[in-house]
Amino acid sequence: MYNDYDVEDDITLSQLDELCLKLAELRGEIDEIKNKKTSLEQQYAEVSDRIITHLTAHKKTKYETASGTFGITRRFSYKVPKTPEDREAFFNYLKSKEVFEDLITVNSQTLNAYAKRELDNAIEEGHSDFEIPGIGEPSLYEKITIRKNKK
Repeated sequence: MYNDYDVEDDITLSQLDELCLKLAELRGEIDEIKNKKTSLEQQYAEVSDRIITHLTAHKKTKYETASGTFGITRRFSYKVPKTPEDREAFFNYLKSKEVFEDLITVNSQTLNAYAKRELDNAIEEGHSDFEIPGIGEPSLYEKITIRKNKK
């Protein structure tokens, strides 16, 4: 990246000091923004959790306000296998389903989509205690979705 610039043979050390100072200032600004972002994300999560708690208490999954429509989205999330034994069990399961090559480098979204299809199929076949070997039970998480009101 630095090779894109012409190196000036006649730059002074004070000019180099100025560049370094500018970079340090920019780094400081970036750090401030990151810290503010982290703080805002924490506040957002806290308020979101409170809204979910109140909507659930009132047996609602959606709530319309002047600010928009707020709804609870529920998703299951499977974890990738952690231990060698779990990985082996999971890989053997994928091989038995003949999808090992498709999913061996599975990212979490692909894994969750696949596991959801498998769970839906198992429930449809009457197997309510279905579990994919090696990845165990999914975690259920809830989050708030916000849709702006139509103008």
